[in-house]
Amino acid sequence: MSDFLKELELQLTAAAHRKAAERARPPRPRLWPTLSFVAAAAVAVVAMILLPGRPSTDDGRATKPKAVSLADTRIGVYNAAGTPGLSTTASRVLVPQNWATAETVPPGRERKYSTVYFSKGHAAQARRVAQLLDVDRVGSPPPSFGDGKSYDVVAVLGQDYATPARRLLDGFAFLREATNRTVETAAGPVRVLANRAGLCLQVHDGAGWGGTCVDIADALAGQAVISSRQENERLRSAVGLVPDGVAVIELHEADGTTRRLQVGRNVWAVGAEKVISVSFDGKTIEVP
Repeated sequence: MSDFLKELELQLTAAAHRKAAERARPPRPRLWPTLSFVAAAAVAVVAMILLPGRPSTDDGRATKPKAVSLADTRIGVYNAAGTPGLSTTASRVLVPQNWATAETVPPGRERKYSTVYFSKGHAAQARRVAQLLDVDRVGSPPPSFGDGKSYDVVAVLGQDYATPARRLLDGFAFLREATNRTVETAAGPVRVLANRAGLCLQVHDGAGWGGTCVDIADALAGQAVISSRQENERLRSAVGLVPDGVAVIELHEADGTTRRLQVGRNVWAVGAEKVISVSFDGKTIEVP
């Protein structure tokens, strides 16, 4: 019996020591709330990185970036491809924004690829010009062609720019058959020079080639019309270009008479007549 009591006393003493030790030990922290907070913070950080920022006004509404103005920008467009009419046609694209000056690089300075250059402080304007002209390359500073001229933005159009735009090829059988050919008409030899920005309609009057250049939109609208006149302003000849699908045009004369004229491969032409305008597809084009 004494042994049993002695063993019980030892067990009770050991239990008392364990409880005292547990009371002395600092409490173990609970980890689940801390881990939940860290996980929530990580999700928030990832969301901030992945979600796009939203520009807004003071009232929180999203806004669109404003287009860069070219109103006060001096722009020079240089023909560096050796193709007639290239810089003139491209400058027409910039007319709604600013009247760009058409230039030609000196012989031996031709280029294969087109680039738009900018002077200090005009990078945004250069990117806008490149967008309007559909040019991928932008750089600085502008090259010097030894002509003493200075521009804020300089577009140098290379041989890649002399390739006709897809819209022009789709709209004119004349260009699909041959991009550089001459046809005989009642007004004389006529040719069409197309490029990425538009086209030039030219006629040879014996002294040389002359004509007009228009952008793609005006070309497809039939606005490419040229004429030759005598000293007394009497019409000597007139030539125009119309898109596919126009087989006949109406000629309007000064006395009010009208007659129909067949169109051959997009080109119409008249000699010394009293034509003042032509019409097709509900549109009337004045003869200059």
